Amino acid sequence: HLVWQQDNAPAHVSKSSMTFIRALWPGAEILKWPASSPDLSPVDFCVWHELTRRMKGPFHNIPELRAAIFAAYAEVDPAVMTAAATTEFRKRCTKCLENAGGHFEHHLE
Repeated sequence: HLVWQQDNAPAHVSKSSMTFIRALWPGAEILKWPASSPDLSPVDFCVWHELTRRMKGPFHNIPELRAAIFAAYAEVDPAVMTAAATTEFRKRCTKCLENAGGHFEHHLE
């Protein structure tokens, strides 16, 4: 059983895109995801949060910023990050449903 997840952006749900996906994976379940939803993206709510917490600025150019991102990333324990993202994701999905898919981050503890 295949589930295809997409962010419901107009380009992704256009007739031609949907025809392509259905032809590529006949019978796949298409999971619609709120468009532009950093509230539900583990990279946005968990990984970036952890990286920015560890980074020290200011940064004067792109190479400095890039080096700080890589250094912070090297300090992160993947097991801890995965556990945190999983726990937080469940909580965020519940809040999303409670708010009928609307913005919910201000309802999180």
